Amino acid sequence: MSDTRNALMERACELFNEHGLQTVGVRDLARDLDLSPGNVSYYFPRKENLVEALMEELREKNGRNMAGLLDATSLADLLDRYRLVFQTQYEYRFLARAVVDIVETYPRLAVQYSAVDRERTRALATAFQRMIGTELHSDTTSATVAAVVATCTLTARFWLSETRLSFNDSDPGSVIDHYVAVIAHALWAPATPQTREALRPYLERIIPTDQR
Repeated sequence: MSDTRNALMERACELFNEHGLQTVGVRDLARDLDLSPGNVSYYFPRKENLVEALMEELREKNGRNMAGLLDATSLADLLDRYRLVFQTQYEYRFLARAVVDIVETYPRLAVQYSAVDRERTRALATAFQRMIGTELHSDTTSATVAAVVATCTLTARFWLSETRLSFNDSDPGSVIDHYVAVIAHALWAPATPQTREALRPYLERIIPTDQR
């Protein structure tokens, strides 16, 4: 990958994070870097190409985190992996905050996003199924697993949007701990008594309403 292309992607990510995906255009990026629009379009003919490249970069980074998450042998390990996923998502937070607009504006990217999402959802369900009888109660039903997966997916998909509304000036690390704790709460009911002891430290990281 060329230095110019790297510089374009790095600065675009910064500008999108700061101002929002819809606000910053290719000409704004070119102006910010003191380049001609033609120089930018040489690497990214359309804004969609730039967004796709950043999505792929995030997917590669979080693909490694997700692989570890799905191989987790305990719920505590899984929660630690989610923290890594959230930390990486924060670096590309504009993507999460604009995901609905992205899939509605760019059909090709919507297909890619949906394919990855379905694969990860199935894999996460499999990971929880493997823990039934060890980390989760032996009578944990498929419906319970589906509900936990739905909570994990919903949190991972939209926590950054809620952060913008509820925790805009808060420390990112504390906010990430808050959403890891949200997932821990969803895991509490089906967790075995021994596993619950391992979950307690995570549960304490919920940010009280009066501290937001």
